[in-house]
Amino acid sequence: MQRVARLRSGMFVGEMSMLTGNPRSATVVAACEAVVFEISRADMEPLIKSRPEVARVLTEALVKRRSETERARNAPPPHPEEQRSFMQQTVGRILAFFGVNSKI
Repeated sequence: MQRVARLRSGMFVGEMSMLTGNPRSATVVAACEAVVFEISRADMEPLIKSRPEVARVLTEALVKRRSETERARNAPPPHPEEQRSFMQQTVGRILAFFGVNSKI
């Protein structure tokens, strides 16, 4: 198992899977006692449906996390056009997953 991040208080995991329905791509192991809160698809659905622009804000966090993970794996940074494409595709996947027919 390769460590790609160390999480601290207030950080989150599992966002890509929860927002798009994609299978998870990592395993999280607590190094100490932790209090964890679960935010489910059902919890997010009213927010995404009423404020579709939130999908873009959440995607910005996904892009940042993806970049940090790739850096931890010593992968070359993505080309800016690839980053924009990933962002657009991910926003679209989030909106489709929550049944929102909005262009933001």
